Amino acid sequence: MLYPTDTGYWPQNLWGSQGLGVPRFLPMDASVLMPQTFFGTPPGLSPFAAAPAANANLELQAMNGFLQDVTACSIRKLYEYLDKNSERFSQLSNCVPLVQQAVEAYRARDYTRAFAQSYEVYRNITALRTITPDLPGLYDQPRTT
Repeated sequence: MLYPTDTGYWPQNLWGSQGLGVPRFLPMDASVLMPQTFFGTPPGLSPFAAAPAANANLELQAMNGFLQDVTACSIRKLYEYLDKNSERFSQLSNCVPLVQQAVEAYRARDYTRAFAQSYEVYRNITALRTITPDLPGLYDQPRTT
């Protein structure tokens, strides 16, 4: 069987009906651990419940802002990693065009594609590390500020 017959585990059923509700897949009632400003606010006080028509726009802004930040950090980390290690490990040269494509997508404000491209580079580096034991990991690099 390819898909589970119990629909309780399908992604649309894992989250509460409020959109930003407490995930149902947590092992206990985590609402007591969640900050009250995000998960415990009464309906009407949440910015996402304020105006149903503006809800989609707020969600889009939040998603784009999140993807922009996450992707920028990811691309920066990958660039620094490849800059430091690609001369010593020629296998990493295949990752350079993928990072360039991620940068191009980021410049075009296509953050979803840029994120997917940077994830592909992470996957390639992880695969290369299985066959090249001395290849440093992405988290072995000192952080720059």
